[in-house]
Amino acid sequence: MEVIDVPWVEKYRPRTLADIVGHDKSIDRIKNLIADGSMPHMIFEGPAGTGKTSTALAMTNDLFRGKPRRVVNESVKELNASDARGINVVRTTLKDYVKGKKNPQVPFKVLILDEADNMTAPAQQALRRQMEKYSKNCRIALMCNYSNKIIPPIQSRCAVVHFKPLLAEDIKKRVSYIIDKERVRVSDDGIEALAYIAYGDLRKSINTLQAASMFSEGDDYEIVEDDIYAITGMVDRREIQGLIQEVFTGSLGSALDAIEGMLNSGSSGKEIALQVFMEAKMDDNMSVADKITISSLASDAVYRISMGCSEVIQLRAMVAGMHGG
Repeated sequence: MEVIDVPWVEKYRPRTLADIVGHDKSIDRIKNLIADGSMPHMIFEGPAGTGKTSTALAMTNDLFRGKPRRVVNESVKELNASDARGINVVRTTLKDYVKGKKNPQVPFKVLILDEADNMTAPAQQALRRQMEKYSKNCRIALMCNYSNKIIPPIQSRCAVVHFKPLLAEDIKKRVSYIIDKERVRVSDDGIEALAYIAYGDLRKSINTLQAASMFSEGDDYEIVEDDIYAITGMVDRREIQGLIQEVFTGSLGSALDAIEGMLNSGSSGKEIALQVFMEAKMDDNMSVADKITISSLASDAVYRISMGCSEVIQLRAMVAGMHGG
């Protein structure tokens, strides 16, 4: 296996829209929007790691296909709005770019603003004005996790494209492609674990795969699911399933002992509660009533632990509530 310095999420970032995994309907819509060589201002909304920024960059590559790389590089600018969230940055750095002269070989420049929902309201108001004034010269693509944090005047000026968490099959497809390219040995259950720990976040799966490959013991070592859980600090999915089964069909004492064992092994209390929540969400055989009970109790535990409450007390309360429900 070749040792490289480039993160695999960058090395295998899709270069064209045809390379994007999943989101078929959203990708088809984007292709229609840029089919005539133009594009509106756009908002890409969805959870982290679902391909929003990769899609925006792939879109610009398709839009400016055939143009010299130098021209494309100077016609596309990517900024993280977390660093450019204030009104002063919008009035200086962003304004200088959007109103700056474009290369005559392209119809307009493109500004990609990642994490745009972190921008302050005054900064968004200033950006709205620039979107109006310089739209012929530059089109803006906003990436955000929550579109409701984008002010309505900007939303009304943009085509909104939604990105859902990736399906496990889509994640396994892309991960398997990288495994073949990097000549890494990963068992079938290891690939299943990579899809499970992601919760729809492909970037997390790829980063975990690269980390596992770096810690593997030689080129002949096969990465298995236990390696994936050890790297991420997550509890084995089978243990979570066993906990839920114990809660509903076994004794409360056994379920509480299982929680204690997970915590003693070094797992995060918040992560355990989140895994319980996600397992209930993904279990097609679980009744709706049980899903509601687990979702409510687990989400409360995640919130309270995030606010600084005791992990042990919150997880024991979650298990007791599930057993009593």
